Amino acid sequence: MKPENLNKAFCFHYRNVKGGASALPIIDSLYSQFNISYKGYLEKRKKQALNNILSNLLIAHYNNQSLAVSRRCEDYSFPTKFYGMNHYTYCIIIPLLNSLKELEYIEEKPGYFNYNTGRGFRTRIWATLKLLELYFQVLPNQKLQYSKSIILKDDCKKSIVYDESIIVKKMKRFVDEYNELISSFDIVVPADKLKSLTQKSDAFFNPLLAFNPNPINIYHIISSELQAQGNTSTPLLEGSCLNKHLECRLYRVFNNKKFSEGGRFYGADYQQLNQDDRSLITINGNKTSEIDFKGLHLNMLYNSEGIDFQGDPYSITNQNPEVRPLLKLISLIGINAPNPQSAVKAFNDEMCKNYKLYQIKKKYNLKPKELFSQFENAHQTISKYFRSGKGIELQYIDSMIAEDILKHFTRQGKPCLCIHDSFIVEESNKEELSQEMIKVYKNHLGFPGKVEIKF
Repeated sequence: MKPENLNKAFCFHYRNVKGGASALPIIDSLYSQFNISYKGYLEKRKKQALNNILSNLLIAHYNNQSLAVSRRCEDYSFPTKFYGMNHYTYCIIIPLLNSLKELEYIEEKPGYFNYNTGRGFRTRIWATLKLLELYFQVLPNQKLQYSKSIILKDDCKKSIVYDESIIVKKMKRFVDEYNELISSFDIVVPADKLKSLTQKSDAFFNPLLAFNPNPINIYHIISSELQAQGNTSTPLLEGSCLNKHLECRLYRVFNNKKFSEGGRFYGADYQQLNQDDRSLITINGNKTSEIDFKGLHLNMLYNSEGIDFQGDPYSITNQNPEVRPLLKLISLIGINAPNPQSAVKAFNDEMCKNYKLYQIKKKYNLKPKELFSQFENAHQTISKYFRSGKGIELQYIDSMIAEDILKHFTRQGKPCLCIHDSFIVEESNKEELSQEMIKVYKNHLGFPGKVEIKF
């Protein structure tokens, strides 16, 4: 299959279907080829795990990334059953990976760890052409939320078990209420118009993906129970407009063993789309509008000092509109990084995976250390918060703001989609959303929120 056809084949029409447990033909076919011990034991879970691996590989492929997996038994010791991940165990995953490798369905870059430097990376895997050709015949992309809508992670980003306090139970009840409502709406995007899927590089497969510093982690994408979806390989006709139904259920992730850090909402398909693609979303056939908070975390820091900052906090050091996205990145990294070294490293990592930002940096010969220094000098009043790791606390506040906004619309039976600091509603509810964002922000920070209509 030619690269251009492979790229086009990603834009298929799929739909998540609940219920049923029949395996897809590709799962049965691959599983029958595997030479693994006790093949019939826990066969359903093993096939679920295989579907999980294949879905991850496909998503990693069309995001131009490799897939990070671990071959260390200790990394499978976190409480998977607590979050409904019964198939994610060392004894199930590793034999499947070995079989896929032996049959040349995947390639692998072994991981390593240098005890002298304390650095290394997990094993990277990616789909071979042999496997990709099977994908486009029968495999739809399926996803399922965690069984719990509230997730707690430790400081190593591992999911951990927690006791449900009254506050946690209250948060969980609302997320479940929201998910029940949002699942009742027909939220779609025209698959053949998605730039994120249709404007890929001609190089459909690149072994250098194994060195990508920001791979997809296999346990971040949880596949659903296997469904018989039929053949999804028919390419889109030119000018067609097949709809991709979006999974919009959310869950919240808290960090560092605390329910006072993080807490943002994740899990929805639309959160992976860029702004241009999100503008194509319709809800029950109606056009949508997106509104976001301007300079959210910077304004929050100024508000905490009793200051209502006016103007664009990103462009204060450079009025060139082309450079603004870089300055926004500098702000984001500066607030979240724990020290200067990690800030520069995070900036350079972003340059590796975001070619547009890299082009801006190269065009104006911008140096990360100088950018961080200039930005801090321009914001001296709040410079004490830069490179302090303050961002995780700010995320908790903005997650509570998001919760209140979602509650407002959920209690009215109206759909509202959340991308952390921006929200999407039907166009007819645009003004209501704007006013609610301004009001809720003031309730939490004491100053009216500054909002901007994106589309």
